[in-house]
Amino acid sequence: MPDVATALAQVKAAQQQHDAFPPSKQRDYLKWMLEAKREDARAKRIAQAVEWLAEGGPRHWKYPSC
Repeated sequence: MPDVATALAQVKAAQQQHDAFPPSKQRDYLKWMLEAKREDARAKRIAQAVEWLAEGGPRHWKYPSC
């Protein structure tokens, strides 16, 4: 989890969006990032999540009908 906090702290827009989400959406992102088994997969998910958060979208924002 320190990796996630560090990544969010580096991109202010992502940190602000994450903080604005309700706890359920914050948990959704965190669970998705941390359930990756390999370290390289986890790092890729963290980078992807920071990008999505900086754009202002929830985790499933590309698939709104899901």
